[in-house]
Amino acid sequence: MAFGGYEQSLNINGEEVVMENLNVGGFFSIFLKDIKQINQGTIEMNIQAMVDSGTTYTYFPTEKYNDILDWVFKACQCSNKDEQCNKCGGNVKKRNRCFKFSKELYSSLKDFYVTFPIIKFMLLNSTYEWYPDDYLILEGINEYCIGIDTDSRIILGGTFMRQHQLLFDVGSRKLGHSRAVCSFHSDQILHPKELMVEEPNPFATDEDVIYYVNRPKEE
Repeated sequence: MAFGGYEQSLNINGEEVVMENLNVGGFFSIFLKDIKQINQGTIEMNIQAMVDSGTTYTYFPTEKYNDILDWVFKACQCSNKDEQCNKCGGNVKKRNRCFKFSKELYSSLKDFYVTFPIIKFMLLNSTYEWYPDDYLILEGINEYCIGIDTDSRIILGGTFMRQHQLLFDVGSRKLGHSRAVCSFHSDQILHPKELMVEEPNPFATDEDVIYYVNRPKEE
């Protein structure tokens, strides 16, 4: 996050900061039109969402929270229900917020991350992409959980802001955002081409393109 300026050199591929209207009152908020995940549909929002850097998780009303968990569960399924696959920690049998990272399945944490989908927040002027290494947080021994919880309001907290620069221009009532290298960890996903996909493709961020990637195990 940034107040009064931002560091352009941290933005991935020189990405420019995109500005959204910022409501300033008792709290900061931006307009959230809907949330999308390719091949899983759209969750309509059309609401002002609170932006709160002091809140660790990102919060949604119970129905929307369950919709997001359903999305991830469906994206984590093997194309053949009987086959063994390494999506999301191995065969995922039920909807859950948490997933196990196993060194027997993955040579790195990044290889684990790339088996999860990207979630898109459709704002008034732009699209804000939530990558797996943004929304998955370590909560136990090798256990990574989606950093969301339930509340009557939509609160975009710390997990929403990870690996992004956010520029709070209170005077102009604007909130800028750009995807950036913030934590300097080697497991950050820098481009959707790194995501592991197979047809039908629930992971790509462009409906017209399917990216394939072969990630050899590290010796």
